[in-house]
Amino acid sequence: TVTFDSNGGSSTPDNQIIASGGKATAPNGVTKIGYDLDGWYDGETKWDFASKTVTVNVTLKAKWKLATYDITYELYGGTNDPANPSTCDYEHEFTLKPATKVGSTFGGWYLESTYESITGGFTVHAVASDITLHAKWIADATKPTVSSVSVPANGTYKTGDILNFTVNFSENVNVTGSPLIPLTIGSSTQYASYASG
Repeated sequence: TVTFDSNGGSSTPDNQIIASGGKATAPNGVTKIGYDLDGWYDGETKWDFASKTVTVNVTLKAKWKLATYDITYELYGGTNDPANPSTCDYEHEFTLKPATKVGSTFGGWYLESTYESITGGFTVHAVASDITLHAKWIADATKPTVSSVSVPANGTYKTGDILNFTVNFSENVNVTGSPLIPLTIGSSTQYASYASG
């Protein structure tokens, strides 16, 4: 007789009555949340159903290995924290760090794009499948302001000289187009064009 111990699995397979020298049949449909079945073992030896014959009564015990699942991040224009993991499992919880996005405040990690089920304090545990986490963004209602402007040193400049001006804002900004800074030189207005930043 071959008996089975599912070792915490979803069900216990029926015993199999096998004539001496016959072969047992591998049970089907036994699962365990968060784990993959490594095989059925007689003590420390994995049972090979294809070749192993039954000569005495034996109990085969399921051996499970912790499954690994993928994490996909939907950032919607944001940047993920490099410390956030790309995989997870059923036994180990992990704490997510916030993503960032220029002009927006991070509003949390959610399990749906409709932002209905928050992950809960950014700590995730007992994951038993691949998951997708959606970043929620809250538009920043406060406009950035110019905090300082660095100008060239006082001196005499001639035609063709390059004068560099650095404009610092109160927060990170996205620059679009080709902004200009008007400069009054003598009685005329000249413009400094945006270079980089």
